[in-house]
Amino acid sequence: MSHQRERCTRSFRMGFRLILLAVLAVCVSSKITTWKDKKSGCSYNDYGWKKFIDCHGLYLEKMPTIDLPAKYKDDVLDEIDVSYNNIEFLGANVFSGLPKAKFINLEHNFINKIDDKAFEGFADVTERLAMDHNRFDSFPFGIFHLKSLKDLGLSFNNISYNATDDLRLTSEPVRKLEKLTLKGNPLKQFWNNWKFGNDLIKLDLSATFMNGFPMTVQYFSKLEYLDFSYQDFPWSGMVTRALNKLKTLKTLHLRGVGLEEIPPLVLEGLDHLSVEFNKIATIEKDTFQGLSKLKELALDCNPLKNVDRKAFTPFRKSLEYLSMVDCNYPNAPALLAPLQKLRELHLANNSISELKQYNLGNLAHLHHLNMDQNEFTAIPQGIHLLTDLTILSLVENKITKIRRGAFDDMAYLKEVHLAENDLQGLKGHVFFNLDREISVNVIHNKIEKIDICLLYSNVEYVVLFENPIQCDCGAYWVMKEGLIYEPYLTCKGGKGMKGLTFTEMVTYVEENDMCPVEDKEDQLSYCV
Repeated sequence: MSHQRERCTRSFRMGFRLILLAVLAVCVSSKITTWKDKKSGCSYNDYGWKKFIDCHGLYLEKMPTIDLPAKYKDDVLDEIDVSYNNIEFLGANVFSGLPKAKFINLEHNFINKIDDKAFEGFADVTERLAMDHNRFDSFPFGIFHLKSLKDLGLSFNNISYNATDDLRLTSEPVRKLEKLTLKGNPLKQFWNNWKFGNDLIKLDLSATFMNGFPMTVQYFSKLEYLDFSYQDFPWSGMVTRALNKLKTLKTLHLRGVGLEEIPPLVLEGLDHLSVEFNKIATIEKDTFQGLSKLKELALDCNPLKNVDRKAFTPFRKSLEYLSMVDCNYPNAPALLAPLQKLRELHLANNSISELKQYNLGNLAHLHHLNMDQNEFTAIPQGIHLLTDLTILSLVENKITKIRRGAFDDMAYLKEVHLAENDLQGLKGHVFFNLDREISVNVIHNKIEKIDICLLYSNVEYVVLFENPIQCDCGAYWVMKEGLIYEPYLTCKGGKGMKGLTFTEMVTYVEENDMCPVEDKEDQLSYCV
């Protein structure tokens, strides 16, 4: 009876959610205003919370003239979207006749030139301009008329440094610019006369083929985010000293810059450090002494050989996120003991075969654990100590079975991912002592029988693709009760059911009266 009440409650909650979504959809749709320009295909849209003109993906070769109704012309738009078109040139006053907009999106065009008066009339309104994925080969100075511009995107163009642009920057500053993205341009060198760095908060120079670190950056006194990934030049103490001058820095990405060791950074305000895809083999005890407030650390894809067990001690009360994926470092669990605040941990592909209880004892706040592609043959013994864990991923290990009580005391567990293991079965009693419903992913295992006791468990649904399932009454009732959401899952065997999809299996069983309710209740009585 308790099982039936639980299923009824679940159905009620689902129905209530659907009704609520329907009501919300009606309320929102009643506030939407849409007008479409028949000539260009562009549309004016007012969703109540957002007003914008949408011209994206219309194969436009130039910015169209839109005969907008007078009642909309005085609006201040949230966005003009002209992305994914074939525009090559922005002439003078191309946006005339349109309402002013806070954000102009010109991404994914073929623009290589902008008239100095292209944004006439938008100078005091537009705060964000996206021109990523275009064809600029030099800095587009036409943007300097946007005096309120704060966020400029120019990634994946063909912009390279030239001295003429450097000289122009002395006379045409954009003082309010806060975010600049130049990712994927062959810059080679940064502009020495970059005079609007004083307000710059975010700078992305990743994959810009730099000849060396741009020393101009050290004078950006408000910089909080710097991405200098995927460069190829020798690292030096001068670069480290320049970085250490950025006292406001909170996020630093140094992926793929050829580091053989983590530089001795002294940045007490740094929250996030990414040093993936480098050549780091050793981490000493005092490597992180200057990063005592670090919250997120990414060390993925480094050939780690020797990491001091106390290397992470400096941020024992601050680190919340740690990723050491693809480091082939089996001793990684021995580093975890000091990390009392850790909430998310990724240790995939490190040839780890066991987790000791003392490795996990201090991780009481851990919410997400990813141990994919390791060498586990069973659920780690001490996993139940992670009482706050909500997501557990052990995909592509060598687990053959789940012992009873493996997840006891894990009150917040919501997702268990066990795809691509060697599980022979999935017993319902494994999931009896949980406080909430969970989803279980067991794709591509060796499961033949679906345990009817899953109906008494806390499993909300189970994903079973790529398993050699022999269909029987257990499979029928688990499907019928909604624990399987895969109607095209195929029976690999079973009396008269081989080759049937699970939807067809349900019909076949009912037409032939193969699984009476009395038998179901009798089988369930053995689950308690």
